[in-house]
Formats: sequence, C-alpha cells, structure tokens
Amino acid sequence: MMQTFTSSLPESLIDRLNERAKALKLPKNKVMERALQAYLNHLDRQEYKATFLRMQQDPAFVADLEMGLDDYLQSLENEAG
Repeated sequence: MMQTFTSSLPESLIDRLNERAKALKLPKNKVMERALQAYLNHLDRQEYKATFLRMQQDPAFVADLEMGLDDYLQSLENEAG
C-alpha cells in the first residue's frame, strides 16, 4: 500500500531530482523511492558490517565460527568420499 509523504527539500536537490527523472523517463516519486531504498539498504549493510566487526573481537564467537567451519568442511570431505 502506498502512503503520501510531504516534505521540504532544498531547491538544488529538487532541480537534480527533476533532471534525473526526466533523463530516466520516470516519475519523480519513483526516482525518490529508488534512491531512498538504496540509501536504507546501504545503512543496513553498514550496520551488518559493524556487527561483524564487533563480533570478530569476541573470542567465543570466533571459536564457534571456526568449529562450525571445521564441521562443514568435514561434511564436504565425507560427501566426496
């Protein structure tokens, strides 16, 4: 379901939006939707990355990860015969 959202933006940003929408032959709201989705995805990836950077400092997490990898590699060897 779509919702209406009203906001004020700097004129220079609106000009860029207008130019991009025209070049892409898309409605401005579609360009904004795609841009916002890309930005939010970027923030999610940054958060995910930061979580793993923190976790790599946790010796228990690293040990569990290594043990899981060893088990996985062993299962691949067993399948290969």
